[in-house]
Amino acid sequence: MGISELIVAKRIDELNGTNDFYLPSYVRQFGSYTTVVSNFTIWLLALIACCKNNNIKKIRKILYCHIIIILVDGMLSGSKAPILNMFMQFGVFALFNYYASRGSFHLSHKVYLRFLIVFVLLALSFRGLNLLIGRSVEDRTNMDLLAEYCGAEIKNFDIYMHSSGVDYKQKWGENTFYSLHKELDPDYDYSSTAFQYVGKHSLGNVYTQYQPFHQDWGMPGVFLMSLI
Repeated sequence: MGISELIVAKRIDELNGTNDFYLPSYVRQFGSYTTVVSNFTIWLLALIACCKNNNIKKIRKILYCHIIIILVDGMLSGSKAPILNMFMQFGVFALFNYYASRGSFHLSHKVYLRFLIVFVLLALSFRGLNLLIGRSVEDRTNMDLLAEYCGAEIKNFDIYMHSSGVDYKQKWGENTFYSLHKELDPDYDYSSTAFQYVGKHSLGNVYTQYQPFHQDWGMPGVFLMSLI
Protein backbone atom coordinates (compact mmCIF):
# COMPACT_ATOMS: atom_id res chain seq x y z
CA MET A 1 0.00 0.00 0.00
CA GLY A 2 1.08 3.54 -0.72
CA ILE A 3 1.30 6.22 1.96
CA SER A 4 -2.07 7.75 0.98
CA GLU A 5 -3.78 4.34 1.07
CA LEU A 6 -2.27 3.63 4.49
CA ILE A 7 -3.52 6.97 5.83
CA VAL A 8 -7.06 6.20 4.64
CA ALA A 9 -6.91 2.65 6.04
CA LYS A 10 -5.69 3.97 9.41
CA ARG A 11 -8.45 6.60 9.54
CA ILE A 12 -11.16 4.02 8.70
CA ASP A 13 -9.67 1.71 11.32
CA GLU A 14 -10.01 4.43 13.97
CA LEU A 15 -13.58 5.24 12.94
CA ASN A 16 -14.63 1.58 12.98
CA GLY A 17 -12.70 0.75 16.14
CA THR A 18 -11.26 -2.48 14.71
CA ASN A 19 -7.70 -1.61 15.87
CA ASP A 20 -6.01 -3.44 13.00
CA PHE A 21 -3.43 -0.64 12.95
CA TYR A 22 -2.53 -0.71 16.62
CA LEU A 23 -0.08 1.97 17.72
CA PRO A 24 1.80 1.91 21.04
CA SER A 25 0.43 4.28 23.68
CA TYR A 26 3.61 6.39 23.71
CA VAL A 27 3.19 7.09 19.98
CA ARG A 28 -0.40 8.27 20.50
CA GLN A 29 0.62 10.33 23.54
CA PHE A 30 3.43 11.98 21.59
CA GLY A 31 0.97 12.93 18.84
CA SER A 32 -1.42 14.44 21.41
CA TYR A 33 1.43 16.26 23.16
CA THR A 34 2.64 17.69 19.86
CA THR A 35 -0.81 19.04 19.06
CA VAL A 36 -1.35 20.63 22.49
CA VAL A 37 2.05 22.32 22.57
CA SER A 38 1.49 23.59 19.02
CA ASN A 39 -0.77 26.32 20.42
CA PHE A 40 2.19 27.82 22.26
CA THR A 41 4.58 27.25 19.35
CA ILE A 42 2.34 29.04 16.83
CA TRP A 43 1.74 31.94 19.22
CA LEU A 44 5.49 32.32 19.83
CA LEU A 45 6.24 32.10 16.10
CA ALA A 46 3.66 34.81 15.40
CA LEU A 47 5.24 36.96 18.13
CA ILE A 48 8.71 36.49 16.63
CA ALA A 49 7.38 37.41 13.17
CA CYS A 50 6.54 40.87 14.54
CA CYS A 51 9.89 41.18 16.31
CA LYS A 52 13.02 42.56 14.64
CA ASN A 53 15.44 40.96 17.07
CA ASN A 54 18.07 38.98 15.14
CA ASN A 55 19.35 37.14 18.23
CA ILE A 56 16.54 34.58 18.22
CA LYS A 57 17.44 32.60 15.08
CA LYS A 58 18.01 29.38 17.06
CA ILE A 59 14.60 29.65 18.70
CA ARG A 60 13.03 30.28 15.31
CA LYS A 61 14.67 27.15 13.87
CA ILE A 62 13.37 25.03 16.77
CA LEU A 63 9.87 26.40 16.22
CA TYR A 64 10.06 25.65 12.49
CA CYS A 65 11.08 22.07 13.28
CA HIS A 66 8.06 21.71 15.53
CA ILE A 67 5.80 23.17 12.83
CA ILE A 68 7.06 20.52 10.38
CA ILE A 69 6.28 17.79 12.95
CA ILE A 70 2.77 19.22 13.37
CA LEU A 71 2.24 19.19 9.60
CA VAL A 72 3.39 15.58 9.30
CA ASP A 73 1.38 14.48 12.33
CA GLY A 74 -1.72 16.21 10.97
CA MET A 75 -1.27 14.69 7.53
CA LEU A 76 -0.87 11.16 8.93
CA SER A 77 -4.16 11.56 10.83
CA GLY A 78 -5.98 11.65 7.50
CA SER A 79 -7.61 14.97 8.33
CA LYS A 80 -6.97 18.47 7.02
CA ALA A 81 -8.24 20.08 10.24
CA PRO A 82 -4.92 20.02 12.17
CA ILE A 83 -3.09 21.68 9.27
CA LEU A 84 -5.77 24.28 8.52
CA ASN A 85 -6.22 25.07 12.22
CA MET A 86 -2.53 25.85 12.46
CA PHE A 87 -2.74 28.43 9.65
CA MET A 88 -5.88 29.97 11.16
CA GLN A 89 -4.26 30.22 14.60
CA PHE A 90 -1.16 31.84 13.19
CA GLY A 91 -3.28 34.40 11.33
CA VAL A 92 -5.21 35.36 14.48
CA PHE A 93 -2.10 35.52 16.67
CA ALA A 94 -0.21 37.55 14.04
CA LEU A 95 -3.03 40.10 13.83
CA PHE A 96 -3.16 40.51 17.62
CA ASN A 97 0.60 40.92 17.83
CA TYR A 98 0.57 43.36 14.91
CA TYR A 99 -2.06 45.50 16.63
CA ALA A 100 -0.29 45.34 20.00
CA SER A 101 3.11 46.32 18.61
CA ARG A 102 1.72 49.35 16.75
CA GLY A 103 -1.05 50.43 19.10
CA SER A 104 -3.36 50.90 16.13
CA PHE A 105 -6.03 48.86 14.35
CA HIS A 106 -4.92 50.16 10.98
CA LEU A 107 -3.53 47.45 8.68
CA SER A 108 -0.98 48.35 6.05
CA HIS A 109 -1.37 47.26 2.43
CA LYS A 110 1.56 44.85 2.90
CA VAL A 111 -0.33 42.91 5.59
CA TYR A 112 -3.42 42.61 3.39
CA LEU A 113 -1.25 41.46 0.49
CA ARG A 114 0.52 38.82 2.59
CA PHE A 115 -2.76 37.38 3.86
CA LEU A 116 -4.11 37.34 0.31
CA ILE A 117 -1.04 35.47 -0.96
CA VAL A 118 -1.32 32.89 1.85
CA PHE A 119 -5.03 32.39 1.14
CA VAL A 120 -4.41 31.91 -2.60
CA LEU A 121 -1.60 29.42 -1.93
CA LEU A 122 -3.83 27.45 0.46
CA ALA A 123 -6.66 27.47 -2.07
CA LEU A 124 -4.38 26.22 -4.86
CA SER A 125 -2.98 23.45 -2.67
CA PHE A 126 -6.37 22.25 -1.41
CA ARG A 127 -6.86 19.52 -3.99
CA GLY A 128 -3.27 18.30 -3.69
CA LEU A 129 -3.59 18.14 0.09
CA ASN A 130 -6.71 16.00 -0.26
CA LEU A 131 -4.93 13.63 -2.64
CA LEU A 132 -1.97 13.40 -0.27
CA ILE A 133 -4.10 12.21 2.64
CA GLY A 134 -5.93 9.71 0.43
CA ARG A 135 -9.21 11.47 -0.32
CA SER A 136 -10.95 10.61 -3.61
CA VAL A 137 -10.97 13.97 -5.38
CA GLU A 138 -9.61 13.00 -8.81
CA ASP A 139 -12.76 14.26 -10.56
CA ARG A 140 -13.09 17.46 -8.50
CA THR A 141 -11.47 20.87 -8.92
CA ASN A 142 -10.10 23.26 -6.32
CA MET A 143 -13.21 25.42 -6.74
CA ASP A 144 -15.47 22.43 -5.98
CA LEU A 145 -13.57 21.68 -2.78
CA LEU A 146 -13.46 25.32 -1.65
CA ALA A 147 -17.21 25.67 -2.25
CA GLU A 148 -17.82 22.56 -0.14
CA TYR A 149 -15.56 23.54 2.76
CA CYS A 150 -16.54 27.22 2.81
CA GLY A 151 -20.28 27.09 2.19
CA ALA A 152 -21.74 23.58 2.11
CA GLU A 153 -22.18 23.53 5.90
CA ILE A 154 -24.84 26.27 5.61
CA LYS A 155 -26.78 24.26 3.02
CA ASN A 156 -26.51 21.15 5.20
CA PHE A 157 -27.91 23.07 8.18
CA ASP A 158 -30.73 24.31 5.96
CA ILE A 159 -31.53 20.71 4.95
CA TYR A 160 -31.46 19.68 8.61
CA MET A 161 -33.79 22.49 9.72
CA HIS A 162 -36.33 21.68 6.98
CA SER A 163 -36.30 17.94 7.59
CA SER A 164 -39.22 16.40 9.43
CA GLY A 165 -38.83 14.88 12.88
CA VAL A 166 -35.73 16.59 14.30
CA ASP A 167 -34.16 14.16 16.75
CA TYR A 168 -33.63 15.75 20.17
CA LYS A 169 -31.16 13.77 22.24
CA GLN A 170 -31.89 12.53 25.75
CA LYS A 171 -28.42 12.90 27.30
CA TRP A 172 -27.57 16.49 28.28
CA GLY A 173 -25.38 18.22 25.70
CA GLU A 174 -24.29 15.02 24.02
CA ASN A 175 -23.89 16.68 20.60
CA THR A 176 -22.25 19.89 21.78
CA PHE A 177 -19.99 18.14 24.31
CA TYR A 178 -19.64 14.72 22.66
CA SER A 179 -15.86 14.67 23.27
CA LEU A 180 -16.46 15.11 27.00
CA HIS A 181 -19.02 12.30 27.04
CA LYS A 182 -16.53 10.10 25.19
CA GLU A 183 -13.84 10.84 27.80
CA LEU A 184 -16.18 10.01 30.68
CA ASP A 185 -17.61 6.88 29.02
CA PRO A 186 -15.30 4.94 26.63
CA ASP A 187 -18.32 2.93 25.43
CA TYR A 188 -20.26 6.06 24.50
CA ASP A 189 -21.43 5.79 20.89
CA TYR A 190 -21.71 9.04 18.95
CA SER A 191 -23.19 8.78 15.46
CA SER A 192 -21.98 11.44 13.06
CA THR A 193 -24.36 13.19 10.71
CA ALA A 194 -25.09 11.88 7.21
CA PHE A 195 -23.28 13.02 4.07
CA GLN A 196 -25.42 15.20 1.81
CA TYR A 197 -25.36 15.74 -1.95
CA VAL A 198 -26.90 18.23 -4.36
CA GLY A 199 -26.86 16.46 -7.69
CA LYS A 200 -23.29 15.17 -8.04
CA HIS A 201 -21.84 17.79 -5.71
CA SER A 202 -20.85 16.57 -2.26
CA LEU A 203 -21.81 18.76 0.70
CA GLY A 204 -19.90 16.73 3.28
CA ASN A 205 -21.33 15.90 6.71
CA VAL A 206 -20.75 19.17 8.60
CA TYR A 207 -23.89 21.15 9.51
CA THR A 208 -22.35 24.28 11.09
CA GLN A 209 -21.86 24.78 14.82
CA TYR A 210 -25.56 25.61 15.20
CA GLN A 211 -26.75 22.05 14.57
CA PRO A 212 -25.45 20.46 17.81
CA PHE A 213 -26.83 23.43 19.77
CA HIS A 214 -30.24 22.90 18.15
CA GLN A 215 -30.15 19.12 18.60
CA ASP A 216 -29.41 19.44 22.31
CA TRP A 217 -31.60 22.38 23.37
CA GLY A 218 -33.72 23.47 20.42
CA MET A 219 -33.88 27.05 19.17
CA PRO A 220 -33.31 28.62 22.64
CA GLY A 221 -30.06 26.63 22.84
CA VAL A 222 -28.83 28.12 19.55
CA PHE A 223 -29.11 31.66 20.92
CA LEU A 224 -27.92 30.84 24.43
CA MET A 225 -24.85 28.79 23.41
CA SER A 226 -23.88 31.34 20.75
CA LEU A 227 -24.10 34.08 23.41
CA ILE A 228 -21.94 32.05 25.80
